[in-house]
Amino acid sequence: MTLRSRLLRLGLPAFLAAAGAGIGVHEGLPKPVAGMYPVYGDVGGVATWCYGQTGTPQKGQYSLAECDQLLAKDVAARWSRIAGSIPEEAPDSVKASMLSIAYHVGVTGWKHPVFLKPLAAHDWRGTCNAIVAPWQGKHGIAKGFKATVKGRPHRGLENRRAEEYRECVKDL
Repeated sequence: MTLRSRLLRLGLPAFLAAAGAGIGVHEGLPKPVAGMYPVYGDVGGVATWCYGQTGTPQKGQYSLAECDQLLAKDVAARWSRIAGSIPEEAPDSVKASMLSIAYHVGVTGWKHPVFLKPLAAHDWRGTCNAIVAPWQGKHGIAKGFKATVKGRPHRGLENRRAEEYRECVKDL
């Protein structure tokens, strides 16, 4: 069963299940050990588990079902916090890309004029372009919104932003 199907079974609406499945691909899962997914340190050294969950883990390993439940919960929570900043008539591809970025950098990190201004103006192309616009980190310019780790451009995050851009413009 696909991740999208599993998220639908957990009660996410179709749009959020599809967006969540895309986020799941970007975030990935750690390599399982005896069928369980362990907590690990991401590229920045942050304790991470399941589909990019961070903070203080409740335990050292999670089942696939637990990871899916955490993803569903986190996707719905983030969407509820950013939906009011995204016009209802925005294409689904724009909404999904904005959700992916908010999932990755956090809602506070996402609420940036680089997105909020073009969204408010219904400038979907400008919103998408902001995803891959140069981002000045402490130690260099990254190819994409906050595509840095500890202030340094990070190729993996730049690639993710490029994929989010391609998703964003899909429905334009």
